[in-house]
Amino acid sequence: MRSLLPTLLILVSALTGCGRRLDVVMRHPLQVGVVDQPNTIYRGARHATLTRLDPEAVCFAVTHVQELRDQVPDTRLGLQRIQLRASGSWYPDSMISNETQPQVTSEIRNEQERYVAGREQYCERRATNGRCTRTGTRNIWRNRMVQRTYYTSSSSADICFPNAGRVVLNTDRVGLQVAQDRYYWGLENIAVEVPQQQQTQGGESTDGVGGETSGGAPGGGEVAQP
Repeated sequence: MRSLLPTLLILVSALTGCGRRLDVVMRHPLQVGVVDQPNTIYRGARHATLTRLDPEAVCFAVTHVQELRDQVPDTRLGLQRIQLRASGSWYPDSMISNETQPQVTSEIRNEQERYVAGREQYCERRATNGRCTRTGTRNIWRNRMVQRTYYTSSSSADICFPNAGRVVLNTDRVGLQVAQDRYYWGLENIAVEVPQQQQTQGGESTDGVGGETSGGAPGGGEVAQP
């Protein structure tokens, strides 16, 4: 009997299909009755996990992280653009629960900065004898090291969408957009092969031992003619 497909395949290389990259391929939850774990998809420090997929709802656990220089970013999930991708359409009717308060950290970094140190005069045009016939002025640029403060904010929440027929058995992928990030899960229908019957009626063996064979192997019986 052919071996079954693995429970969950997390792709090392990007799979493509219908122009969309799949981050994870898993058994279809509507077929097997569970959501295989782990299936977390990462975008740097940001990540999303499919936690529920049934006829009533599609749910995710999401952590959103953002970094800004000289100001604190607002990473509350309720302020982000959140959409479900299913059956070729985007659905914005998300329900957010269990949201944590933003966790903010800061870091001071030394950076190189270009600045204008002054102005200088230069020759724009010269005569054939080398004499300058027109002058102009331009900025004098210099580099210096400065200290900048970077703020990182992180928020987590559970996000659910009503299913209502959006994801069905023949749906082969679902997607989630959170702010600028998009996550894609591939859904595979697992075809289970029925084992070949080992014993036929009348006690005749089909494994080539002690009964009729179809391939001419010795088994003490007649060889079936093609």
